[in-house]
Formats: sequence, structure tokens, C-alpha cells
Amino acid sequence: MAILLTTQTLDRKEAVRRINLLAGKDLRPLADEYQIPVWKNGHENKGWAGLVIERYLGLPQNSRQEPDFGAWELKVVPLRPAPDGTLRVKESMAITMLEPTEVLANEFARDNILVNALLTGSIVTDQVANRYKREQPSISFEDYIANIGKGIPIGRMGTAQEYANLACFLASDAGSYVTGTAINLDGGACPVV
Repeated sequence: MAILLTTQTLDRKEAVRRINLLAGKDLRPLADEYQIPVWKNGHENKGWAGLVIERYLGLPQNSRQEPDFGAWELKVVPLRPAPDGTLRVKESMAITMLEPTEVLANEFARDNILVNALLTGSIVTDQVANRYKREQPSISFEDYIANIGKGIPIGRMGTAQEYANLACFLASDAGSYVTGTAINLDGGACPVV
């Protein structure tokens, strides 16, 4: 039997505790109970699991790009096992959740404290050099970097200098009006605009 909570003032910690009770369980019986279709027109209904969990928690359905659960947001990302057994995100998706940087930026903006995040993609670093030495020392480091770059829309890996340039801009007077943002520094690898 499913439990339907009716409170909309559920805090994040309690929501996580309750969601953990569902870990490893088939959500389809709850979907039936809440009359949420798992299949539509012969295809899996995208988002059905998220709707089930929202109903289970007693939260209103949220399809807007802002939180309506207070200071936190519920997003369900489908995972599928990869051939090597690891879990991977099922598909590329634009995440429209409230970013922690936005929350912090709103809290501290009055004090002229800027909060931003750099979302780093493939940057040539010492870690990459160490991985190269372990994985493919038979080719040149330049060829190793070029091979990785082929999988990035811009066609190459980023440099530490490019990362530093963006960080310095955000820390400088030139970036004094930029706050509450997460900037992808990934050569176009992330499909989110």
C-alpha cells in the first residue's frame, strides 16, 4: 500500500529519507495506484517516475523551471546499466532545476558577495597527463590530447589558461555584475543552453 503525504512544507532532508525507502523498489505499482501512466502510445512516458515520487511525497507536480517545494527541487534522472555494469544517465537532458549558485547568490548579493560556478569539461591538466601515462604511453601526449578533443564539439581539449581566464574575469571588476550563474567551460560538450 502506498503512502501519500499531504504536506507541501517537506524539508529536503526528510524528503531524501523518504525517497531512500523507495530505493530498489519497482515504482510501477505506485504509478498504478496514483493513476500515472507508465506507457503512452506504445512508448515509455518520460517523467513518470518523477511524478510518482512527487505524489508519494505529497508534493505538487512541478513542470516549471523554478522550485515549488520551498528551498529545494526534486528532479529524477533515469539511469541505465552500461555494458561494463556502471550506471549511466539514460539520455542527454537539459536540467531546469534551481542551481545552488542561484540560492547562494540571492542570499549574499545584498552584501556584494558574488557566487558563480565553473562547470569544467575536458581541460589538459596533470591528471590528464597521469592518465595518459597509465593508459596510452605508446602514442605521443599531443596525439592523446587530440584524440580526446575529437569527442568535443569545439574539436580540442581546453587549457588551464582558458580556465584561469574565466576565473579571473569572474573575480575581477569586469565580472562584478555576474552572480548566480553556472558557466560551462567545456568546448560545447554540454547540450544545456
